Amino acid sequence: MKNVRWISLILSLVMVFALAACGTAKTPAQTENQAQPAETTEPEETAELEETTEPEETTEPEETADPEGGEEDGQNPIMNFIGSYSCGRASIDVAPDGMNGAKLLVHWGSSAWESANWEMSGSLDPETLVLQYSDCKKYILTFSEDGESSTETVEYENGSGSITFNPEDYTLTWQDDQENAAEDMVFLSDYAPAEDADYYAVATSFDKVIVESFARDVRMTVLDENWEALAQMIAYPLTGFDGTVYENAEDFTAAMAGKTLDEEARASFEAETCEDLFANYQGISMADGYIWFAEVAGEDASLLKIISFSLA
Repeated sequence: MKNVRWISLILSLVMVFALAACGTAKTPAQTENQAQPAETTEPEETAELEETTEPEETTEPEETADPEGGEEDGQNPIMNFIGSYSCGRASIDVAPDGMNGAKLLVHWGSSAWESANWEMSGSLDPETLVLQYSDCKKYILTFSEDGESSTETVEYENGSGSITFNPEDYTLTWQDDQENAAEDMVFLSDYAPAEDADYYAVATSFDKVIVESFARDVRMTVLDENWEALAQMIAYPLTGFDGTVYENAEDFTAAMAGKTLDEEARASFEAETCEDLFANYQGISMADGYIWFAEVAGEDASLLKIISFSLA
């Protein structure tokens, strides 16, 4: 019996050690299987993070922008007031002079043979709409009886004064510091609007007179083939009819250097009356569609700008 007991005890111990060996054999396999996903997934996640953060560090939108482009392409503020203004026998012609200036000529006919004239220039303050000048030259023109010759008599130079524009009723007033020549006079624009001032409302908030005044200036600039001046009236970038993209005024002027209008284009611009132009939500068309222009938002205010030019 004692031998049987010892044999049973030995068999039990063998079974216990066998079971313990089976349990410990599974543990390394399990830890190896759990370690593998951690080792393969962690490097991939960190690599993806590094790749996604690189574009944020290398993007430079501000460096590619041209901070001076708005000034170079900006419209001369006098453009909204160019034209002829009259009061009685006196008239004042307003024309642009470069990017910021304006030239003015006052003509006052005293008789069929004699007239007084004032020539001055200055820059319009876009906020006050006042143009100050200090270079006024006054002279008297006297014509011969046959009207074929004239003499000019200068009365003074470097005169000063100011011109104040009133866009609400399309008028201006003139303050002459030397003689107060235009006291209590109001000069009315020849382009003063009729009852249909909102004729182009589908395309712009500018009144009819302003739109058509801009169109007249564009027309004359094209007919004169003054491409440098026309470049300042364009909204950039501009895509030509051949797909060429002009990024700024310099690109356009360089591309148009030496070019002239063909007969068909010149005929279209010469025939353009700049009145009751075709307009839709996209803009305003002139000269049989050679040019489209529209109201474009600027830094300080909206401006009329050419948006399509089929000659380039």
